[in-house]
Formats: sequence, structure tokens, C-alpha cells
Amino acid sequence: MGDPFLRMDGQAVFKMAVNALSRSAQDVCVQAGVGLSDINWMVPHQANLRIISFLGKKLGIPLKKSSSPSISMPTPRRPVCPGVKRGTS
Repeated sequence: MGDPFLRMDGQAVFKMAVNALSRSAQDVCVQAGVGLSDINWMVPHQANLRIISFLGKKLGIPLKKSSSPSISMPTPRRPVCPGVKRGTS
């Protein structure tokens, strides 16, 4: 009947995640007409700090300018837009 358990190739998943997120970030920058050097914060929907760290290295964004989401809501460690107060739009 075969193996009843799911198996995951963690290294392959890691590489796929870093490459897919990197391509996505680059595509978004091209569509927005900005360069990666214009990015102030990276808040990926990814809770794995190792993936975030490698993604930042690949994109040239320091880890201190990265944040991981809490559950599914992005929560930067400090205000992304200092002039905007919480609860305002």
C-alpha cells in the first residue's frame, strides 16, 4: 500500500521559497517603477526567519529592515511610516 506519511524535502522547499519570493519582489519593483534600493522595509508573509534572512541577503535588504508577520497580519517592529498614527489611514 505504500508509505502512509507525507514527506517534505526541506532543502528544496527552502530554495523554492527564497527564489519565488525574490522573483516576486523584483517583479513588483519593476511594475512599480522602483529599484530594490528604494525599499525601506520587507514584510513578507513568511514566518521562517531563515527564509527571510536569505531573501534579504539575495535582495540586498538587511535583516534589521525585515519583519515577519504575526499569524497573517504584517507587524513591523517599528512604524513603517513614522508620520502615520495607529488607527489612521
